[in-house]
Amino acid sequence: MRSIYRALAVGTTGVILCAAAVGQTPAPGAAPPPASTAPNPHPAHTSTSETDESIPKSSGAAAASTTERGNLKETAGTDPDPASVRAVTDFVTRASIDGMTEVQMGRLALTNSRSDQVRQFAEQMVSDHDASDAKLAAVASMKNVSVPKQLDADHQGMVQTLKAKQGPAFDAAYLNQLITAHTHSIALYTTAAGQSDSEVAAYAYRTLPTLKSHKQMAESLRASNKSAAAGAAKGS
Repeated sequence: MRSIYRALAVGTTGVILCAAAVGQTPAPGAAPPPASTAPNPHPAHTSTSETDESIPKSSGAAAASTTERGNLKETAGTDPDPASVRAVTDFVTRASIDGMTEVQMGRLALTNSRSDQVRQFAEQMVSDHDASDAKLAAVASMKNVSVPKQLDADHQGMVQTLKAKQGPAFDAAYLNQLITAHTHSIALYTTAAGQSDSEVAAYAYRTLPTLKSHKQMAESLRASNKSAAAGAAKGS
């Protein structure tokens, strides 16, 4: 009887073990158990170099580097030509003195002339040449060229000669001097307009029409004054 009980116990144990194994084995077609979603307490380390390489670099540094290289190329070999420097300095000096002379003679005409037409013309001379002289000073500053602060002896002498005259005598001398001075100035500015220095050339080119207009007005006014004087002489 004991042997029979032991056989039944062994058989029962085997059935239980088989059932447990069958319960753990998924049935055909059944989905596998879900994977664990618990976070990994030890994530893989990403190196700084790898992260930096994946971030687009700023274009500012590249642009600055390109600009610096471009500036080096542009400034290389740009030392001013000595002949050009002399030409600029000579033009600035002569044009400045001519302009100051025109302004001083114009202011003198406002007190020494008795002609409304001459005084009105003198006012325009002072205004136009003051503006032109300011522009010339700005160009000279760009070129590191000093602008004369006073007239040279020759131009100072011209002003003093006019200062001693009054009335019609002053008008005749003033207009003659203006025509002569503007003839020289037009030649000076025409040459400067062809200089290799672009700023000086542009200033001279823009100023030329005003100088030519001044000369034409002075010539017309002189002719008008001569006609008036001739008529007055005949009437007397």
